[in-house]
Amino acid sequence: MKNITSEALGMKVRKPSGNYLYFKTRARSRSFGSLPDLFNQDECEGREGTDEISHGMDEEGKIFKFTPSDPKIKTKYAEVKELFQEVLSPTVVTLMTEVEDDKTVIKKSLVKSKILCDTVLESCRRECAIHSCLKHPNIIEMYDYTEDDEEFSLFMEYANKPMYLSELVNDTHTPVEDQHMLRKIAEDILKGLSYIHGRGLIHGDVKLCNMLCHEENDVISVKICDFGLSYILDQEKGNKVLIKDVSGTLGHIAPEVKSNCMIGPEVDIWCFGLMLYELAVAYKPTQLKSYTYSSGDIPFRRVDWRRKSPLLQDLILKCMNYNPEKRISAEEALQHPWITSQE
Repeated sequence: MKNITSEALGMKVRKPSGNYLYFKTRARSRSFGSLPDLFNQDECEGREGTDEISHGMDEEGKIFKFTPSDPKIKTKYAEVKELFQEVLSPTVVTLMTEVEDDKTVIKKSLVKSKILCDTVLESCRRECAIHSCLKHPNIIEMYDYTEDDEEFSLFMEYANKPMYLSELVNDTHTPVEDQHMLRKIAEDILKGLSYIHGRGLIHGDVKLCNMLCHEENDVISVKICDFGLSYILDQEKGNKVLIKDVSGTLGHIAPEVKSNCMIGPEVDIWCFGLMLYELAVAYKPTQLKSYTYSSGDIPFRRVDWRRKSPLLQDLILKCMNYNPEKRISAEEALQHPWITSQE
């Protein structure tokens, strides 16, 4: 299978000025216990608490726990420049370097003075506890985190071309025409999702903006980021979790996600299928006239799909089955003929 290069993707996008995607979509995401809801204190106060962060296991069988490092770790890093800050948002993203070896990292700060309820504070701690335990080539690594009176500080891996995929589809409306490249992108994401699900987790916000790209030696790899809307699965409930409110980003939410319902890893697979569809044709199925997900089969407009493999369509349909129990898993998808094909 070929490697991804920026030239092979044929991208006509501007070079990103910073890792904007570490925070770009939070304001458009909506979830129980998520940061976007913190702006309405009354709404927060009327909710029950989130799941305890000790209800899952990391890859070594240890319970996920919030164990921040000493705040003094912040002195290990020197600021290069601020990449993002908005008046209403608690999130500040800064490009940093490690003092000792000049390694580039991203610092994501969650400012407590802009967090208006305990529910959101707990959500921040859960994000730290979960993300810090995930170590995989296709997941943005969190190196360390800490908490003090002013903020949560998350120190993460730097991706040097984070907006490639998002800009390609959402800004320039350009599909990935090269099937080898599209297959490699899909494989990278599926490997990350398979690892996440294998750890007993749901990502909860799978979309192009959370798929960052990093180029090294002219080869691009895709890495999953942002675990602010993630869930820990309950094995006693059939590897599901009860959610109180709809979680995710509008337009990227599986059809079974409703208030007070049980969900599983299948919600991520639906969103992966949608993302694969977007990468293939640079639009969502619902952007076609008169189509909604409940109105019938996923549409494949002949003018856009006639030169694409029927196996690609088959994989998308298996991911976007309206019945979550019939959806393919990430591990199964990695064995799908379109992924394994060398054509």
